[in-house]
Amino acid sequence: MKKTKITIVCDNCAWGGWFLTAEHGFSAYIEHNGEKILFDTGQGVGVVNNLNRLKLDIKGLTKIILSHGHFDHTGGLINVLGVAQDVEVIAHPDVWSKKYVKEGDTYRYVGIPFEKEALESFPNVRLKFLKEFKEVAKGVYFSGEIVKREKEFEIQDPRLKVLNGNEFEDDPFKDDISLLIETQKGPVVILGCAHAGVVNILNHFKSFGYDKFYAIIGGSHLGFIKDESFAVKVLDIIDNFEPKVLAFGHCTGFKAMCMCARRFEEKFVWPYVGWTLEI
Repeated sequence: MKKTKITIVCDNCAWGGWFLTAEHGFSAYIEHNGEKILFDTGQGVGVVNNLNRLKLDIKGLTKIILSHGHFDHTGGLINVLGVAQDVEVIAHPDVWSKKYVKEGDTYRYVGIPFEKEALESFPNVRLKFLKEFKEVAKGVYFSGEIVKREKEFEIQDPRLKVLNGNEFEDDPFKDDISLLIETQKGPVVILGCAHAGVVNILNHFKSFGYDKFYAIIGGSHLGFIKDESFAVKVLDIIDNFEPKVLAFGHCTGFKAMCMCARRFEEKFVWPYVGWTLEI
């Protein structure tokens, strides 16, 4: 098994030494078994700049995988495709659902900021839509739908809606996807926003035989937990999976990140833009 390297390309905070751009969004660049994979693309504000500043190969990308259909995870896709040469874009088919956030009495669109036809216009792009758990590259697994969900652990922002016909409904986030990467030190899980719930996602991977994780990285959505005792319960369950590295950023929120830092101490790291995990 070859070396694995994961680099945060987009997140809410950035290390300033390399003129990197921070934004409310997420993207991670994965180098594994000869593949170069981009998981999410942020809003589009900083992804290409950050990839270039971090000297990460855009033209050599083999796959782009989307965690779900919010603009802060998909908005930079067109920018990246303008540079990439021959790449496969993989997502759940519901990634194109019409996603909104309810603000008072109004609804603001927060879904993918372009139509699917815009992707199809790129001759260098192959689209693949999956619903099931599947190995999409050697040692890299697409979670598929998180079907079994304990509502207690499905941390939802009640403002997030999807337009179904003429009616706004709570977004079921069937398109919420995470990745599992097999490495020399054990499985690594990369989350987008964990709308399905971190516990549910980890239990989903457990159902495929993974009961311990070397690292868990990405947006945990813990920032929407109002009851601190419940957050402690979630962290207790995460601890049972014995992670050696916990790198929660993006939608985790500062308060929850501080809770994680107190709980996991040296195991917790802040996954700012430019942070790298090498295995």
